[in-house]
Amino acid sequence: MNFIHKFKFMLSAPASRRLSQKFPMPEIMDDETTLGYILKNGCSVCRFGDGEFNLMRGVGIKFQDADKELSSRLSGVAANRDQNVLVCIPDVFRTLDFYMPDDKKWWENYLRCTRGFWYRDFYAGGSRYGDTNISRFYAERIPSMRRGAEYVEKLKQLWNGKRLLIVEGEKSRMGMGNDLFAGAASIKRLLCPSKNAFFAYDKILAATQREVETGNYDLMICALGPTATVLCYDMSKSIQALDLGHVDIEYEWFLAKAEGQQAVSNKAVTEVTDVCGNDVTEQYGSQIIGVIN
Repeated sequence: MNFIHKFKFMLSAPASRRLSQKFPMPEIMDDETTLGYILKNGCSVCRFGDGEFNLMRGVGIKFQDADKELSSRLSGVAANRDQNVLVCIPDVFRTLDFYMPDDKKWWENYLRCTRGFWYRDFYAGGSRYGDTNISRFYAERIPSMRRGAEYVEKLKQLWNGKRLLIVEGEKSRMGMGNDLFAGAASIKRLLCPSKNAFFAYDKILAATQREVETGNYDLMICALGPTATVLCYDMSKSIQALDLGHVDIEYEWFLAKAEGQQAVSNKAVTEVTDVCGNDVTEQYGSQIIGVIN
């Protein structure tokens, strides 16, 4: 976010306060309840974090420039009423006490300028949202609130025994070098641009639709920033589509018992560095069925 956008956010604080008095706080399930809901109902998932919310308001983020079409599409997903799609937003409006101090401070400052806009844009007249942080279960939390092995095993139930299509950024490399997807029956991958993926959206959507129609898949998982939010919504009519960006990195930190966010070998970690090695395993390489530029 550049200086001009930061300044505009600061100026929006009074309007945010007024809106937070006008609209009720959204009802959001916690992360464990959200995960249980997905397992029980087999629904698709579209997640909104601060990045998606900023783009809805015309503010670009580190790996995706602002775009009117993307803003419109995200707003459309936010207004979703399809029972087969669970829209998720951050469970940060009740308390921030589960966050590490620096992360808590960041959210306090961010919500000071945006809380009311979240309330307005996700005012759903009784709709219940999932928690975006189902896939961010470790590093940003204080140690006593980090999810452990039981939660991880429950996550893995989403894809255990299933034929899996992963649509991800070219540097994400979900599951490479760990056993996150070891329980899947099979894995195929479509690789997409790691930056400004939405500008290739028509090609990404066409390739994904073609693969789902012609392949044998039970589940699609997407890790592609705000593009994943839109893609999982569009694909939900054809397959259970889960927007689970960052889940692999959190799993890496969980395995390493990391004290906070840190670099992961040969994988991009947005909060740490854009640079990552190019070494990929033979198994990972064999799973790639297409590269979209």
